[in-house]
Amino acid sequence: MHVPQAEQLGQAITSLRPRQIGAIPLVYPILADLGVRQITNDLVPTEADIDMGRIVLLLTLNRLLAPRPLYHIQDWLAETVLPQVLDIAPEKAYDNRLGRALDRLYPHLGELWARLASQAIRVYDLDLNVLHWDITSIYFEGAYTDSELAAYGYSRDHRPDTKQVNLEVDVTHDGYVPILYHTLPGNTADITRPLPHLRALLRFFARPELADRRLRPILVSDCKMITPEAVFACHAHDLFYLGPLPNGKATEAVLRSVTREELAVHPLAYRPQRVKADDPNTVPWNSPFASTANGWRKRRRWMDATLWPPMPIIWRPARP
Repeated sequence: MHVPQAEQLGQAITSLRPRQIGAIPLVYPILADLGVRQITNDLVPTEADIDMGRIVLLLTLNRLLAPRPLYHIQDWLAETVLPQVLDIAPEKAYDNRLGRALDRLYPHLGELWARLASQAIRVYDLDLNVLHWDITSIYFEGAYTDSELAAYGYSRDHRPDTKQVNLEVDVTHDGYVPILYHTLPGNTADITRPLPHLRALLRFFARPELADRRLRPILVSDCKMITPEAVFACHAHDLFYLGPLPNGKATEAVLRSVTREELAVHPLAYRPQRVKADDPNTVPWNSPFASTANGWRKRRRWMDATLWPPMPIIWRPARP
């Protein structure tokens, strides 16, 4: 039976399935620059018809563009141009396969991240002169009785009734690009992390692909970093740090060691944003240096006095 040409064309048009492009042209080149597929395959080789690198690309793009649970990624993939880009048929991206891939990848996550972060530093010439370090928490609904990480602890989300996982992150000052991360049990105390964090950071800087850069950034954090042990470790490895001293007798002793005359000698060119530049009532801030030995000597008698680091005292008369 002869089918008219117009009807044939109409059937062909209606049989076409639209494909989503979205932000793929923007995100995919970044993943290509980072060498995600090649680095993953070097680390976790496989003889399967879909290599681990392509699965990681698929899961990464889904997480960035349209997050779905594993059992819905197959449907999402079929609606995009990725079957052609990644050469992955949607029917082959079923949830069990993706789950097995994640299980196999899990033991290598630390090294995979380190290689990708090192690649990003080189490719995009990231500025690591200043790094911000902090710990946040992510809470979960549910029991999670068999989890090694989910636990009750100090909740930054004001949800002490839920279990949580802590996340320790270092990001660049320019662009807040994550460089290092570490997942921690939800009941980890912040005060226990400065030294392990410094060791991890030094190991990362010592990687062969980064060693020639001689990275020694300023580490910016809150008062949990400014412990005697962490400060001495920073000085021992030529690292710089910036953060407030915690309240206490040791800090009070440091502050009291500075005279009023010393406080007035070093005015700072600092003005809070809320204060107008021509405000005649502005009181200048001052910043003399004082030795932390005044407050920490009793806690570390064995330390050579020449190693006690000096610290700036940021002060103004109205707010000592």
